[in-house]
Amino acid sequence: MGNYNVKIEDETMGRFYANQLSKHDISAVWEESLSIKENERIINSALKSYSFEDCKRIVGKIEEKYNSILYINNEMHKNERFCNFSWFYIQKKLSGKLSLNPNGNSFKERSKRARIYIAKVNKSKYNYIELEMKIVRKWNLSLDKTEIISWLKDDEEKIKWAWSYILKHEPLVIKYIWNNKNSTQDLKDFIIAFFDTIEENKRDITIKRIKKAWDQKKFRDKVQSKKQYCINLSESSNEKLKAISISKNMKRNKVIESLINNEFLRL
Repeated sequence: MGNYNVKIEDETMGRFYANQLSKHDISAVWEESLSIKENERIINSALKSYSFEDCKRIVGKIEEKYNSILYINNEMHKNERFCNFSWFYIQKKLSGKLSLNPNGNSFKERSKRARIYIAKVNKSKYNYIELEMKIVRKWNLSLDKTEIISWLKDDEEKIKWAWSYILKHEPLVIKYIWNNKNSTQDLKDFIIAFFDTIEENKRDITIKRIKKAWDQKKFRDKVQSKKQYCINLSESSNEKLKAISISKNMKRNKVIESLINNEFLRL
């Protein structure tokens, strides 16, 4: 198997790769006085001392980290869902270690604080977490999962109920939110971020449970809105009602309501 070669696209990338390679005890110093191509040759020359598999593993990790940083820097300030996801993920991942300052009320504030926080983690004793890669890996798993967004729509009642359901079953989630305004839009964003950061093996089953609980709530509300009435029917009338019910594939109370409505329209 031949030598492993890297392709350096610009000075920023070259500096990053050289710095990261040095952390793996691979001597690759970026020389200011040399061109990008000359520096690229120096880096690839340093890699020749290592096996192809070792280089593939080390450089692959460096590449993922570099691309993760680029993605975060590019998306954090323009993709609010990604920003909210990152905020939630950071709070969950580093709970009890370092925490984001709450009251990041605006998208711009949250974006700025999240990026500052990531830089802070990288300079702390928790830098081994490699937060950028963890964020982007998890985001890539969640990006196309939009079932909960489609289900919530802009239904204010459903959104408020869903957030209260989540708080009841996952009370720690209150620590991850960025403000306490609790507007309908805020609550919707909290819910989406909750599902974007949930463990993969829990996402589908939690969505099924919350949708089922909502359907049960709406059914109970509907039942409670109706009053029960006691009507005395002769045996023959009861048999006729039963026959109509079977014939029309309707419940008996629906048959009675239909008959009453029809007669009312004739008045």
